[in-house]
Amino acid sequence: AALERVFLIQRHGARTPMAVVDGALDCDLPYCTLSDQGKAQCTAIGQQFAKPYADQLGITEYDVTEMHSISTSVPRVIESAEAALTGMFPTGLPYVDFVPNTQDLQMSHWTSWPAWSMSDGWHRNTSQLNAAVLQHMNASTLRRLGEHYNFPEGTCTDMANAGSCASVSSDTYFCQLMQGVALPTWITDLHEQMLQVRAVTLSYINGYYPDDPQRRATGSYGYPLASAMIAALTVEPASGFRYRFIHRAAHDWTLLALYSAVGYWTPAATADTTFAVAFAESLAVERHSHDDGPDTLKAYRARPGQVHSADYSFAVDRVEVPLKCISSTGVQSTTMDTAAGCPISDVARFIETTAPTSPEAECYATEDQLRAHNCLGDDAPEAGSICAFYRENCP
Repeated sequence: AALERVFLIQRHGARTPMAVVDGALDCDLPYCTLSDQGKAQCTAIGQQFAKPYADQLGITEYDVTEMHSISTSVPRVIESAEAALTGMFPTGLPYVDFVPNTQDLQMSHWTSWPAWSMSDGWHRNTSQLNAAVLQHMNASTLRRLGEHYNFPEGTCTDMANAGSCASVSSDTYFCQLMQGVALPTWITDLHEQMLQVRAVTLSYINGYYPDDPQRRATGSYGYPLASAMIAALTVEPASGFRYRFIHRAAHDWTLLALYSAVGYWTPAATADTTFAVAFAESLAVERHSHDDGPDTLKAYRARPGQVHSADYSFAVDRVEVPLKCISSTGVQSTTMDTAAGCPISDVARFIETTAPTSPEAECYATEDQLRAHNCLGDDAPEAGSICAFYRENCP
């Protein structure tokens, strides 16, 4: 077998926490910026995880004819991508392209998908999400965390917001852990629970639940990115696409959505701490050619250390992970079931099971949702303009 091409996507590195500004949580600049620790995490990903791929592909220096890097338009993510590329090639000048988040259907679904804003039934504070969070962290603990972190009134006092409280509490905790903040013992004792509620909130917000009619209609949030990944791994050089190392940089929400579209994450894993996506966590999907069969895919996940490092050094843990496959005869398997992996077409066939069932896809909304957002009546969109209409007119 020979390595032909690699698609690698990373989460940004550790950042500074959100701040309370004018009684509300704020993650816009100058808050939530990439920290020096986070930059070092991404550099480690480049050195220890990405560089060996470049070596195998014969890419000896940063070369925009061989490599292609795209980030979301958030500064900390662009900087994280640059740090990873610098880790690969310390003397190179990394170039990272980006798509504005409002237009980025592949990596920023919470900003670019009208369906996201139109449907608030499963955003953060659904009854299912709140109940799931409270199975792992009780109300008194959530209230205590809200008081400790001085979150705005109501964030952690009303358990109708349990999901949101758990999300911002765990987010702040993991940011502080990377900053080396001296935390009280009662908080560090919650480490496993913090991972659990992080996994639960990421899953409910971004995972593909096929039993949910809304999710089936819009498709998996990771479907556009997963489809683009398959295209990037399979398009032939004759078309003009000559990149052999395809690099993307995004967010924990992006990675969980992608994990669900390729079958690595499943609804049964909603509370599995494996899916509390870590800072700088990365997924690499490898395309291998074979003399005696079709090209296949294998996948590996990498994570750098998640605790403050005094010397900014981070070991990277690399493990193989399964992508789901469906053969032309309907037989299901994973890329880990054989040493060679699965034929690319079999992985693509599974991804298609998470495709939208509605032609409106990321612009799908029910009549009740349209009414709730004042998108019905005389100003209803014309046929074929629904996406643009939602983006322009509906709050």
